[in-house]
Amino acid sequence: ATASSTTAGTAPAADSVSAVKDKQQHAQQQQQRQQQPNLHDQHGEQDQYAEPAHLDELLGRLEERLALQEDTGKQLQQQLKREPVLSSFDLAGVAELICSGKAKHIVVMCGAGISVSAGIPDFRTPGTGLYSQLERFGLPEPEAVFSIKFFKNNPKPFHMLARELFPGNYGPTPTHYFMKLLHNKGLLLRCFTQNIDSLECLAGLPKAAVVAAHGNFDSAHCIKCDHEHSLDHVKQAVFSDEICYCTKCGWVSLAIVESCHAC
Repeated sequence: ATASSTTAGTAPAADSVSAVKDKQQHAQQQQQRQQQPNLHDQHGEQDQYAEPAHLDELLGRLEERLALQEDTGKQLQQQLKREPVLSSFDLAGVAELICSGKAKHIVVMCGAGISVSAGIPDFRTPGTGLYSQLERFGLPEPEAVFSIKFFKNNPKPFHMLARELFPGNYGPTPTHYFMKLLHNKGLLLRCFTQNIDSLECLAGLPKAAVVAAHGNFDSAHCIKCDHEHSLDHVKQAVFSDEICYCTKCGWVSLAIVESCHAC
C-alpha cells in the first residue's frame, strides 16, 4: 500500500517536469526561428529552398513557381516560333518553295505508290498483288520470296517475281522524271527509295544519287563467289523460265537484286 501511494504521489510531479521541458524546447525553437533570416538571402531574394513556416506561405510560393514556369514556357514558345516553311501543304506550296530558291538541297523518299502508278502490281493486295501470285509456289509465308535461305533451296519464286519486275516491262512516271529534273538543276541531294524496280535510274538518275533500301536491278552477283554478271545474262535465264547459273563457279542460284551501295 505504501509503495502504491508513493508511486501515485510522484506521478504528477514527473508530468510537470516533462511539461516544463516541452515548453522550454518550444521556446528555444521559436527563438531560433526569429534569429534566422526571414526567408530572404543577403540580396533580398526569396530562398526557394527555405522551409515555409505556414501553409498559406507554402501555397503562395507554389503559385509563384507555377507562374514562373508558365512565363518560361511562353518565352520558349516565342523563341521557337518561326515562319512556316510551306505556305500550303500541297503541290502548289512545294512548287512555290522550290521556285523561291530557298530549297537548295532536296531529299526525295519514294514508296510503292510511284511504282503502282507505273502499272507495277503492289505486293499485298489480295488477288492481284505479287504475294498472291506467288501462292502457287507453296511459300511458308509470302515474305519468304526475299529470304536468301529460301532462295538457295528454291530460287523459282524469286525468278518469277524478277520476271514481273524486270526493267523494261514498265516505264518511269512523271514523278521519276521530276526527280531527274531536280538533279539536272543541281537541287537533288539524294533519292531514297524502297522500290526495287530501278525506275529511278531508267528515268536518268545516276546510281550515285539513288539509295535503294531494298536493292534493285542495277547489278547482279553470284551469292557464292560474288562474281558479277550482266543483266542480259540474268534476263535470258529468267525469261526462259530457267535457273540462272553462275558462269564462274557454276552455283545454281544467282542473286538478281543487289543492294545499292551509294553513299
